[in-house]
Amino acid sequence: DALTRIYALVKKHVTLFAQDHTITSVFFREFRALSEERSEVIKGAGYAYVLFLNSLILEAQKEGLSSKDLDSKKATMAAVGMLNAMSFWYKPEGSWTSEEIGNEYAELAVMAIVDDDHLMEVGGRSSLFKQITEELRVINFLE
Repeated sequence: DALTRIYALVKKHVTLFAQDHTITSVFFREFRALSEERSEVIKGAGYAYVLFLNSLILEAQKEGLSSKDLDSKKATMAAVGMLNAMSFWYKPEGSWTSEEIGNEYAELAVMAIVDDDHLMEVGGRSSLFKQITEELRVINFLE
């Protein structure tokens, strides 16, 4: 479902960021120094990423997994901001592993949008994340 895909997207984003930490950190700090032509290409890719995440949130709303009252655009920008901010504080040698950060961020992203009724239907937070991680294990995403 859409919540599982959002969880997976956030975890993968953190994993890829951590793998290419130096490159991504330099990118976020020096983006404005790019030529106009190059920055437009990158802005386009970033916009596509934002649209994709927003489409997942809209899908969660259609599936009844997220409140229809949620502003999907604001939720999308909050998630993207949270993820991109890693470039300013993440250190591979730090006390948090990328796996820990990925798990926490993925849970934060899902909990920020999940509908209260859906959360109760599945038996609460721990049951929801057990279900999500089991689904991702079945498709070998977490291996």
